[in-house]
Amino acid sequence: MSSAVIYAGLIALIASAVFLLALLIFDRLAPMRFIKERHDLALTVWLVVPLVFALALQPKPVPEEVEFLPNGINAAIAEADSETRFAPALPAVSNPIAGLVPRGLPWASLVFAIWMTVSAFMLTRLLIDLGALLLLRVRSMQIVLPAGLGLSRRVDIRQAAGVSSPLMAGYFRPAIYLPTDFKLDASARPILEHEIAHLTRGDAWTVLGLRILGAVFWWVLPLRFVDRHLSRTREALCDEIAARITGEPIKLAHALLDTAQRQLARPSLALAAGSGKTALASRIQHLSSIDVETRRTPVMRIALLLPAIAAAAFVATPKVGAAVNDERRVWSYDMEDVSPLYHAAHRGRLADIRAMLEAGADPNEISYGDGAPLFAAIRSARRDVLDLLMQYGADPDLAVDGEGSPMIAAARNGELDMLQAMISSGASVDAGVAGDGNPLIAAVQVRDRRMVEFLLEAGADPNAYVWADETPMVAAAQNGDIEIAEVLAEAGADLSLTVFAPNRSGEGEYRSPISEARRKGHARMEAWLERRGAQHQPPAE
Repeated sequence: MSSAVIYAGLIALIASAVFLLALLIFDRLAPMRFIKERHDLALTVWLVVPLVFALALQPKPVPEEVEFLPNGINAAIAEADSETRFAPALPAVSNPIAGLVPRGLPWASLVFAIWMTVSAFMLTRLLIDLGALLLLRVRSMQIVLPAGLGLSRRVDIRQAAGVSSPLMAGYFRPAIYLPTDFKLDASARPILEHEIAHLTRGDAWTVLGLRILGAVFWWVLPLRFVDRHLSRTREALCDEIAARITGEPIKLAHALLDTAQRQLARPSLALAAGSGKTALASRIQHLSSIDVETRRTPVMRIALLLPAIAAAAFVATPKVGAAVNDERRVWSYDMEDVSPLYHAAHRGRLADIRAMLEAGADPNEISYGDGAPLFAAIRSARRDVLDLLMQYGADPDLAVDGEGSPMIAAARNGELDMLQAMISSGASVDAGVAGDGNPLIAAVQVRDRRMVEFLLEAGADPNAYVWADETPMVAAAQNGDIEIAEVLAEAGADLSLTVFAPNRSGEGEYRSPISEARRKGHARMEAWLERRGAQHQPPAE
């Protein structure tokens, strides 16, 4: 797993470098007025690079999966007149960057551990910075704006010691924080409108989200340059909005110059109008070229850029996860855990299943964590496989700890046709497995009324008791399922039947439908039971 993460990380690094190059080329060639386009392209790059990493981790589908069988069974299959054969061994899955990372070295796990450690440190720093914002608000004082300032939006304005320039900070209670010596006259309006633009655009949330992504993908160095570009264009966008609202771009440029004279000490998550000299020069140049009467529709928008580039990334990103079979379900194959017969049953290979059974394979062999071959047939919804296995002696009542039985699996999966076939072959409709219930309890637990009605018609006992699963009516009460409870009651279920059951601490207790409805907080179910006279009736001591 850690090796796949390293491979995916290298792909993300390459993608980020390509995206950064494209961003720099666009920044160089596009007209200066394309500020919104520059911003949205940079933001798209920030969001797509983590997507590329996630896409790269996806498993690569292959047409067939290598199969290894005991020699005797392979020989039997080779002699059988089967329509399908086992696929030959696949060549190694091609990895486009496998040569960049040495194989068989333990350092991949070490790199992954370093990654997680630094990410944890950066997320801790983020929590500290969030605390600094709370402290800033606590130490600030709300002020009243002078009449006639005419801001475009009502906003909380506060003064705080230690703030050297106006800034916007906060999420659920955002505010503009001003230095204690800041003059609230007409010249302050452009700067305040700049901060209001941050608030209106939701920039604080964007910065927080990117900060979280940055803590996870801190090693993608090109994103640091993208972040600087994004910060610069974000401020320029707010400059543009403020200039159009006030109609005074030159006055805002002078205000920015005045702000630049101050020391820009501020919380890292706060958004301030001031910036570095290089960025400030380009922003002032942009302000001097703004036509406040002209509103230009952006050529490229985030709503178009993000899905387009994400779709391109989906197509172009190589998959370096584990190679898997391109079928409905992915199954890892291990001779020690999964039997060849189970594997073939899940794949629906009738000829191979028949060959293995005729060669002496046990139709009831249990594979750890999966059950017997009949379970595979039920999970794959293969009635033909189920019939073939039962012809060779597969037991539909076979109890497997943690899996139940084939009958229970069919009831849980809604496979009514397969359940009917097993009942017709003589399977017990009431056989239970402690911890997995019985077919009727399983059907009640998944709220399958059709299956419940079928099982009751087939003779299932509505009062059957299974240790650690209680009764069907108790299961209905635990779900708060009045509809199925009514079906059970009509079939003769005892609403007051109280049985012994283990609790979470491993000790025993008595449970009844009404005690479980109360314990789970199903008030309507409790009222329904009370109206019908249900009681909790543990045996007398």
